[in-house]
Amino acid sequence: HLEFEPEGTMLFVINQDKPGVAARMGAILADDNCNISFITLGRAKHPKGDVPKKEALTIFGVDNEPSKESVQKFLDFDVRS
Repeated sequence: HLEFEPEGTMLFVINQDKPGVAARMGAILADDNCNISFITLGRAKHPKGDVPKKEALTIFGVDNEPSKESVQKFLDFDVRS
């Protein structure tokens, strides 16, 4: 379950649900001087409903569009492993 208002520039990332991943993604944006206006995190649910999956959806609201280099860093940094 996620709550956010879809407005402005947003970055949607399916990532692994483990410590440090959100911080690393935020650092990529910060290094690009891309200000985060909001961040929303949500854990994926297992189809059976009782076993937690190890994936999450992270939505960043950003004040400016990330550079192609930052997007490539997201792709190079395997946020799913």
